[in-house]
Amino acid sequence: GEKRMKEEWKTIERYNGKYLISNLGRCVSTIGKVNREMQTNFGFRLPSVYLNNGLTSAWVPVCYLVAEAFVDNPNGYVCVRFKNGDKRISRYTNLEWTESENV
Repeated sequence: GEKRMKEEWKTIERYNGKYLISNLGRCVSTIGKVNREMQTNFGFRLPSVYLNNGLTSAWVPVCYLVAEAFVDNPNGYVCVRFKNGDKRISRYTNLEWTESENV
């Protein structure tokens, strides 16, 4: 089986440091004393979390948050592809930047 990956966390800069994203696809809010895991909504085309930066609120696909924080993007691509085709798995090892979306 797959070896257990060490979970790493990074601040999501565009949301004023209010949220952290992990390389395994978990998102937590840093508001308050305890980091609270954000509920992922699987009803969208891509699993998403609801984030608020003080000016706007939006459902943001988890895969993009993980890719922006943990996946190199030397070509400046704007689409994320799931290597194994399973859009529920937003681990950094399952993501890569590409010119066009998964079909």
